[in-house]
Amino acid sequence: MKLLPLLLLVVGACASPAPEPVEITPPPSSRAVEVITLQYATASAIAEIVNELVASERRAIAARAEHPTGEKAWLVDPHCRVIADPRTNAVVAQGCSEDLAALRELITRLDVRVPPAAAPN
Repeated sequence: MKLLPLLLLVVGACASPAPEPVEITPPPSSRAVEVITLQYATASAIAEIVNELVASERRAIAARAEHPTGEKAWLVDPHCRVIADPRTNAVVAQGCSEDLAALRELITRLDVRVPPAAAPN
């Protein structure tokens, strides 16, 4: 039978020394996660607004692919994600560091106290 040579080949392959581990340094633009706690707005409302912005960026990129204009591709990466955490009234944002900075600025501008509406007479 020819099983013995195959078995010796497999055992020999398993006995060979393991390759040295390689340290991988993520690029500076790698994706990260940030939790942004809100003071005034609700997390679900902020997540809805930001996710609509990201969705509009996806649509704009698709439109530019059909009709190139040479304009900047996006305001934020269309792969950014924002998820509401109603328990802590915070949003969890995921994206590269530049996008997280842009999202943080947008969320800070949206998270403001809104005066109560004037009561009707």
